Amino acid sequence: MDKENIEEILRSGSQDDRSDLLISMTREHKAIIDAAFASKEQGEYEHAARYFQKAIDQFGETGETVGMLAMILLVNLKRPQDSIPYARRAAELMPESEFASIGLVHCLLALNLQDEIEPEIRRYVAIGETFELYEVLWEENGLTKADFI
Repeated sequence: MDKENIEEILRSGSQDDRSDLLISMTREHKAIIDAAFASKEQGEYEHAARYFQKAIDQFGETGETVGMLAMILLVNLKRPQDSIPYARRAAELMPESEFASIGLVHCLLALNLQDEIEPEIRRYVAIGETFELYEVLWEENGLTKADFI
């Protein structure tokens, strides 16, 4: 079903038609996300990336979906340049998420965008409870926790 039909049903369809549409969309969205995770687990990272992109295209952005796509592109497919817009968007959509912040920092590090790393680390410190990121950054950049608090 195309966007125009969906919009028409949501705008002027009966309550039953709208409910049926939303249930159908929810099932389809879940099926796409399940396929993405299954592909990732099987090491089929290109397929996983395509499934996450399909979910975004058809059902809109969620921080989790955009973040997963960013990490697959960065970690599994070794495409940091492709991953950075998704990592940035995940951080925008989930400003209190350590997952999104860590993902963005790793993208910034991979692309050597030094001027952007420190502000993102400061954001992470402000929201983070686990501070797992510090160990990686200490080793990679010679930083200490005191540098950011």
